[in-house]
Amino acid sequence: MTFTSTDFLLFSVLFFPVYFLTVHRLRLNNFLLLAANMIFYGWIHPYFVVLLLASTVVDFSLALLIDAEQNQIRRRLLLAASISVNLVFLGYFKYTNFVISSFNDIVDSKFSLLNNIILPAGISFYTFQSMSYTIDVYKGHMRATRSLVDYLGFVSFFPHLVAGPIMRATVLLPQIQRERRFDPAMVEDGARQILWGLAKKILVADNLAVVVQVAFSSPAQYSALSLLIASVFFSFQIYADFSAYSDIAIGTAKIMGIRLIRNFDTPYFAVNIIEFWRRWHISLTTWFRDYVFFPMGGSRVSTRRWLFNIFFVFLISGLWHGANYTFLIWALIHASTYIAVALGHRAGYRMPDGALSNIVSALVTFTFVTLAWVFFRAANVETAVQILGRIADPHLWHFQRSFWHATHADNALAVTLLMVVAEWFTRRWEHPLAIAAWPPLARRTAYVSLLVAIILYGASNEASFIYFQF
Repeated sequence: MTFTSTDFLLFSVLFFPVYFLTVHRLRLNNFLLLAANMIFYGWIHPYFVVLLLASTVVDFSLALLIDAEQNQIRRRLLLAASISVNLVFLGYFKYTNFVISSFNDIVDSKFSLLNNIILPAGISFYTFQSMSYTIDVYKGHMRATRSLVDYLGFVSFFPHLVAGPIMRATVLLPQIQRERRFDPAMVEDGARQILWGLAKKILVADNLAVVVQVAFSSPAQYSALSLLIASVFFSFQIYADFSAYSDIAIGTAKIMGIRLIRNFDTPYFAVNIIEFWRRWHISLTTWFRDYVFFPMGGSRVSTRRWLFNIFFVFLISGLWHGANYTFLIWALIHASTYIAVALGHRAGYRMPDGALSNIVSALVTFTFVTLAWVFFRAANVETAVQILGRIADPHLWHFQRSFWHATHADNALAVTLLMVVAEWFTRRWEHPLAIAAWPPLARRTAYVSLLVAIILYGASNEASFIYFQF
């Protein structure tokens, strides 16, 4: 079930009235929430629910044992068991096909055992969420919950289950465990944020997807300029698509009286790659920082070890996205650039302050991120290299009017520019429709205009969210 489907609309119409009718009876409300979570996730594929339950029950049980155990060695063994189970689950479903395929390529065989494994939607998200819970219990940041219903409700909370943001138990579980209330202000703001998310997904991301798909599926047919346009469009497509999911998830949770963390903070306005990663997929970046980078020593180690720590975090970030050499190359490109900028900062080098300097730095950063995204989007390394090679060929620089018109790139460009302008002027707000200070008539006009635009100019295809595959 996706947020943009008619199934979700029907689900919401049935769920929310009952949810609010039971909101003052916490136990019943949490049972209802858990049932809704299972229906939402099981709608994609029923067996996904079984895997989710198996993973969460293991972590729930091990966290209770860790919390009750006094012997430090046994506590570490229990934590290791939890981490191992999660990594085995994740590794089996995400990387078995890749390992077998690589093995076949090396030995020139056709070994196919287990070579048709279905990747459960959102497994990378809920696995990291569940794993952080047992780590936090082990570190004493929280006590293990005794309620399996509450814990399952935390892990499977449907607004963010499939594509984040990745929530910590220290933040979300207490909200599951306390009585919620109907807050008209939160409901209204949640609805506004959902509307903005739908606009970004349907108006921007899905229109851009048409152009990107055409160019990346057969790059040999298109000029350098067409491929560059498609690459820039993909930068905005993946941002609009992924941040849209986060906006809808955060808005839906607000309606329910629950606050999720912000996952994107206008990342394409960043003036260097370090700042970009502070603004992009914030929940994953901070997860790696707190549970991988800091335990490895962070930056309080020798320079060589510090650089290795950065490199390693980016490497596993690439692997987290999927079993494909394209993700590894994408991660290594970012790691190298991040390290170069970090070393420059340590040496005292900074870009001069000023509006012009910031604009130039942001454009350079965006250009780098866009070229790296080519590896992320391409089906394989060969295709990515072909696209970048054609972009770099001066003999292929010409405008293809047929490509521009056939893909309706003008519509995609127009809605993208509107999104960028809106986010620039509202960059200090939580989201562009947080316009409570506007007169009521102006606000209603903005909402209705967006709804009409979604209906009239939304892409005809109903594309799933990009990060569903992770």
